[in-house]
Amino acid sequence: MSRGGFRALLDHHGADGFFEGAVPPSEAQLAKAAPLLGPAGTVAFHHPLAIHGSGVNRSGDPRRILFLEYAAIDAYPLFYDVDWDEYNGRIVQGAPTSVVRTEAHPIRLPFPTRAGSSIYKIQAGAAARYFAA
Repeated sequence: MSRGGFRALLDHHGADGFFEGAVPPSEAQLAKAAPLLGPAGTVAFHHPLAIHGSGVNRSGDPRRILFLEYAAIDAYPLFYDVDWDEYNGRIVQGAPTSVVRTEAHPIRLPFPTRAGSSIYKIQAGAAARYFAA
């Protein structure tokens, strides 16, 4: 489903209704996927709504992740608890607002979850693994 040139957010929940942080391969169109390979230490930058994945980490070392966030003041995050003062302290331009901008389509939150806050723990328990090979 698309609206205004944008595709709707895909469902990241398993058959049991719990958040898995993954979409079914029928939705991901894996036949169109292209590998992005690099030597150890390579980093990848992408939009968080871009479908992406990786193989199992066999190195024995933890994977590092860094989230860089830049958003409009009225694009308030609905999916996690926010410290209001800390959130407003990150404003680059403009004034704080309690008005949240939304679009005319359903908003799916990542709840309910089973395994706490780590996306890696959540995905480790997923019923299907698409990038395990």
